[in-house]
Amino acid sequence: MAPTRNGAPEDAPPAELSQADADDVTRDSFRSQVTDADHITVQIAGQHHALVDIGSHGIGILLAEGTVLVPGQTHDLLLTLGNQTLALRGLVRHVTKDDKANAFHCGIELVDLALPAAQQLQDFILRQRRDLFPHPPA
Repeated sequence: MAPTRNGAPEDAPPAELSQADADDVTRDSFRSQVTDADHITVQIAGQHHALVDIGSHGIGILLAEGTVLVPGQTHDLLLTLGNQTLALRGLVRHVTKDDKANAFHCGIELVDLALPAAQQLQDFILRQRRDLFPHPPA
């Protein structure tokens, strides 16, 4: 087992982990939960899927009934963010059973992002984050 930065093993109980280890266990990017009010849709192979979350490097969807996506496959997708539609490519990273939603959750890494699409996506994520975490009044 590889040690973390402070020398504690990765599987050490939480009390033994220091703040310096936080960087070792946190996501590389912010991931925002999606609701119907966000007006975000995703379409893969002509089929619409419910979006669960979105980040600057990936999305989480619930697979529509009868849809089979396999980890390792790459797909073209259309991601609509309000009035903007982005043509993107996604690599299926995982498909797991989501008992709470009685569906399958699929994690898709966004790959080969062109600069304009990456910037539009990042701008959207930053707006979402500001809405979730507003600055306290000065």
